Amino acid sequence: MLTTEPSFEEFIPKSDVTLIRVDLDCVRGVVNARPELKEKLVALVKERLDTVEAARATSRRSTRRLTMRDIRLGIERWLRHPRY
Repeated sequence: MLTTEPSFEEFIPKSDVTLIRVDLDCVRGVVNARPELKEKLVALVKERLDTVEAARATSRRSTRRLTMRDIRLGIERWLRHPRY
């Protein structure tokens, strides 16, 4: 989950998980130092969102399918202008 806002969402894993909190400034520093990693981050977020959307579709909740471009623009906006 990528967010700069508090969230009341609840996630229930199907197996053991490890949660790692990464500060936005760290992500920004890595992406600035290694711009090629931005595309990998976009692809990873797209994959995770597709999985979530598939689960929502199964539960019959309406979803909006995001493109790689939508996600890339969102991440770029998030990296430039975080809301604290």
